[in-house]
Amino acid sequence: MSDTGQQPTQPSPTSVKDIFLEVCDLPIEQHEQALAARCGQDTSLRAAVQELLDAQHRAGEFLAGPTFERGRVPAELGSSSATASSPSTSIPRRIGPYKLLQVIGEGGFGTVYMAEQETPVRRRVALKVIKPGMDTAQVIARFDAERQALAMMAHPGIAKVFDAGATETGRPYFVMELVSGDPITRYCDARKLDIAQRLELFEQVCSAVQHAHQKGIIHRDLKPSNILVHEQDGRSLARIIDFGIAKATRAKLTERTLFTEFRQMVGTPEYMSPEQAGGNLDVDTRSDIYSLGVLLYELLTGTTPFDGRELRSLAYAEIERVIREVDPPAPSRRLSTMRETIASVAAVRQVEPRKLNSLVHGELDWIVMRCLEKDRARRYESASALADEVRHYLADEPISAGPASAAYRTRKFVRRHKLGFAVAAVVLLALGAGLGLAIYGLQRARHERDAAIAARNSEAEAREYESQTDKFLIDVFLSIDPDESRGKPMLVQDLLDKSVDRMVRQPPTHPIVEASLRYIFGQAYFSLGQMEKSRVQLQRATEIYQKVKGPNYSGTARSLHALGQTQIELRDNSEAVESLRKALDCYVGSLGPDHADTIAGAAALADAYSIAGRTKEADTLLVEWQARAVRVLGPDARDTRIMTGALAGSRMSQGRFADAEDLYRQAMDGSRRALGEDHPDTIAIISNLGDTLRRDGKLTEAEPLQRRALELSRKVFGAEHPSTSSVEQNLALTLQGLGRLDEAETLFNHSLETRTKLFGPENARTLLTRSNIGLLWQARGKFDQAEQIFRDVADRLSKAYGPDYPDALIAENNIAWMKAQNGQYAEAEAIYIKIVPQMRRAVGDKHPNTIILLMRLGHVLNQQGKWIEAEPVLSQAYADATALGLTSAQPMFAATFGYCLAKRDKPQEALEKLLEADALLQHTLTPDLLVRSQLTKTIADIYTRLGQTREAEEWNRRLPATRPATVP
Repeated sequence: MSDTGQQPTQPSPTSVKDIFLEVCDLPIEQHEQALAARCGQDTSLRAAVQELLDAQHRAGEFLAGPTFERGRVPAELGSSSATASSPSTSIPRRIGPYKLLQVIGEGGFGTVYMAEQETPVRRRVALKVIKPGMDTAQVIARFDAERQALAMMAHPGIAKVFDAGATETGRPYFVMELVSGDPITRYCDARKLDIAQRLELFEQVCSAVQHAHQKGIIHRDLKPSNILVHEQDGRSLARIIDFGIAKATRAKLTERTLFTEFRQMVGTPEYMSPEQAGGNLDVDTRSDIYSLGVLLYELLTGTTPFDGRELRSLAYAEIERVIREVDPPAPSRRLSTMRETIASVAAVRQVEPRKLNSLVHGELDWIVMRCLEKDRARRYESASALADEVRHYLADEPISAGPASAAYRTRKFVRRHKLGFAVAAVVLLALGAGLGLAIYGLQRARHERDAAIAARNSEAEAREYESQTDKFLIDVFLSIDPDESRGKPMLVQDLLDKSVDRMVRQPPTHPIVEASLRYIFGQAYFSLGQMEKSRVQLQRATEIYQKVKGPNYSGTARSLHALGQTQIELRDNSEAVESLRKALDCYVGSLGPDHADTIAGAAALADAYSIAGRTKEADTLLVEWQARAVRVLGPDARDTRIMTGALAGSRMSQGRFADAEDLYRQAMDGSRRALGEDHPDTIAIISNLGDTLRRDGKLTEAEPLQRRALELSRKVFGAEHPSTSSVEQNLALTLQGLGRLDEAETLFNHSLETRTKLFGPENARTLLTRSNIGLLWQARGKFDQAEQIFRDVADRLSKAYGPDYPDALIAENNIAWMKAQNGQYAEAEAIYIKIVPQMRRAVGDKHPNTIILLMRLGHVLNQQGKWIEAEPVLSQAYADATALGLTSAQPMFAATFGYCLAKRDKPQEALEKLLEADALLQHTLTPDLLVRSQLTKTIADIYTRLGQTREAEEWNRRLPATRPATVP
């Protein structure tokens, strides 16, 4: 307004836009103060600026907000479904070569359309164009910056730019890929991703930011709404959008001047670095590191270091002061104050509230707070360094943000593991061939121990237990005497033995610490294959937990769980079932039926039932708990996948291959979505699916799956790893079934070499591989060499584990069955007469192993014409097999019994069994033609005896099609 009192002149459009650009980036609460300062008494100018501000407020943010609509594909143009950001004006039909479909984003500076590109490729794209009247030099400079910044980058984690141009009226636009997905925090919460899964996604974001920084681009507005996550090929992929306020650090992005006025706040306050909030013109890549720290804080705690609503309620200067001077609480400290919301925050991270705090406390606190340092020189120097730090944490390796004390480094040595099974670390010279296996057991037991203690004790008590346990373990490793080892590797078993001896001589002051240590040592012995020593430690740990804490304690449940698994390895099947049944009761009593550990305990009990031959009880338990896991944890949760896989294994053991295949495919798809194809869980499921297909006779379908599993296992675990060895054997069995014996032999030999190196020549797993090689020699017709291998395996297993050890008896069975196939029925009978009672003593009358041996005894009696002796044997075996659901998996059970009944002049009963066998063999893709021919001929003969001529003729007509060209 003029000093003479004249009416104000019409405001200049340029001045209106300039003031608008200054004010629009400020919080709404500061608009009044800024307008008063810039417009003075010029009410017309103020009204014009306010009109633009109101329009921006109605439309929503553009540069600071998401570029694309989240979580769904927008409705088509003309649809009855209105979008949230529908424009007030009509949509132009076309911009350049692009057909516009609808508005999917609108803000103060521009509009984003969903558009259709028709040539040279047909695809949906997002087209971003500056609004009419908003093409000031500053806005166009920002817009050009965003366009050029994106065009310079080529990374799967950054939205791609396809094209750029100008409208007929000169308004600039660019075309980019149409990104769908949810903001990263919403995505993680909706799918209940645990802390590790969130950190893996965060690593992807760091990788994309690192790429941008290498191109000289700073985002300057990293926040959840600008990081979208979608699923592609079963994997979760994070994409960064909206480099709208990016700044060049190495090159000029545009010929126009891109200048951020000093002290103008550009960005989102709660994610803004101190130097950015202060209007520092020398903002560099470490500003984005700060924003990444805020994002990680939010992924861990569900909130930002400074509450957004509280921050925006402050005056401009106070916002700047808080960001630049006030230190936020560490994430774990923030969690400890969230009394009203901690339950819901923990629930979407699949962890108990108290455990969430303990997970974040320490290393994750250190990582986050280093990102949030006020002095940028103290932050991580790059996004890749931050990503490396997160990877170290996930691998349980030391992190640079943590204290470098000897105790910390040693504690990381004890806990560190690689790829879920082995540890790569050196403490002095204490590295033996079995060190990785033992420390894996220590690490796994340690984590479970921590959870067990924290579940039922006060935090102070739990930390005291942990401190005492840590001190013992650290003292053990630091007390290794170089003079004693004299430069030679100390075997881990020696180290464990010394630890146990030291604990006995100097018992901990509290019995719970002793129980915890015994549990750790028991798991370590288990990993080394020292099952008897493992059983002793776990038995004592269980007794202490039960005496001090009682049955409704998670530590009691976990020690019983581990004890049961050790008893399975020792073939104490009935004891294992009892331990695991008690463990499940303890889990329910201490953690509740819906806890993930309880569900895992149910899966272990079902596995024990199955091994003990109680397949119906296993199946019933699995059906109930798999449904609970799906309901409680979701179909893609790890424990749900484990339960689904266990149910698939149960169905496979019953010969219900179609059910097993479907369940394994469900588990595989879920694991790929949640973890990716190269995760150990996914690899195991792929291998198991291939094995199911092999057992179902679908060898050509099984082979590519097993080859893929082997390729992934070698990549993830390495060629000489127990898991890789197991996958190799599954593929070798398939290749053997396909008649490709040379390829199978190569895989078997490598597996044997690996297992001998890892476990020693006398270990049961090593000898199982030798037994498979014996079967390969048998397939080659080299019966003497095969029998020699089977005999050696049986003798070694009997010597190591006793004469009634089931695997030793299976090796004896291999000898007997090979003799039977070569017509040496009397010799085979003598072996079966010996080993059937032994197998009954070892596993019981109703176990599948016992049933198979009985059926084979019946077969060799059949072949010798001993029909009267064979019938009761086969009758009992067939009844037991039927009760367990094994007949569908073994068509020859019914066929063998049917032959016997036919010879016993029981044609109707015989026909029933033989027709059953024929129906089952119809589903076998690689049938033995001689077997089919014999079966068909026997059925035709029975119909002839029964006087059913037409049926006999029909079956005789089938005979030429099933009879091989030459019948030996």
